[in-house]
Amino acid sequence: MTAVRLTTGDSRRTIWTRQDGEYALTDAAVTEHARLPDIATASKDRFPAVYSYDRATGDYTVHEAGETHHYESKAAFRENWVKVKQPFVPEHELSVPDYARESYAIVILGGDGEDGDRQLETARLYERGETTPLSTILDSPPSLSAESEDSTEADVPTRVLPEEPESATETRSGDNVVFEDEDSFLRAFVDARLSAVEGNYLPVAEAYAAYSSAAAEHDIPVRNKSWFSKKLGEHIEIERARKRIDGTLTRCYVGIELVEPGEEL
Repeated sequence: MTAVRLTTGDSRRTIWTRQDGEYALTDAAVTEHARLPDIATASKDRFPAVYSYDRATGDYTVHEAGETHHYESKAAFRENWVKVKQPFVPEHELSVPDYARESYAIVILGGDGEDGDRQLETARLYERGETTPLSTILDSPPSLSAESEDSTEADVPTRVLPEEPESATETRSGDNVVFEDEDSFLRAFVDARLSAVEGNYLPVAEAYAAYSSAAAEHDIPVRNKSWFSKKLGEHIEIERARKRIDGTLTRCYVGIELVEPGEEL
């Protein structure tokens, strides 16, 4: 089930703010729809309503405080309800939970261009209440791609490239392997850095950080976390689960562990 709120005006925005130690859900009109003491343990009764979708019948069912509403189309459902998007809580999402503000940056993506990509010239760096165009501060800025409206896992990659892997070969330079193909690199990364260990929990962020670092060292384009998780499952059997680590609910791969790099990488 997914949390929803009633539509208010033309805005479909989900706005989360921290107020008095709690997380408040509002819309663009600053109408409050929910208040949670902890995002990780949020329950459905904390929200105005929840909905489910039946793929077989195409029926949307909304459960609201003792009432049930049925909609036969997505358009009818969206006319009355807005899906609540999960907030980005730094302590839950960043690779280093005890983060320092100067260790990370907030980038506001620009509008969509004709090809559907985010326009770099309108992307801006946000710092201390002010924004600065990325194009004015980066010599070789990364490309920015649009995320799906319904994306459940939004990551900020080092570089985002098309999904099709580049066709290239694996070569050797001296004693070092040079990978020009993403798939062959990832296969080597799995062989060298990941080991199957029953019952072990490996934080997704930790595995992704190791992949990002190794890829950058070998001049391999660094994909986002969603791509990495998807492709990882093609090379090693994994399960995903959430586990509380040091008091924080953390997304993990189950059944594998990260080992020190060998000569292969």
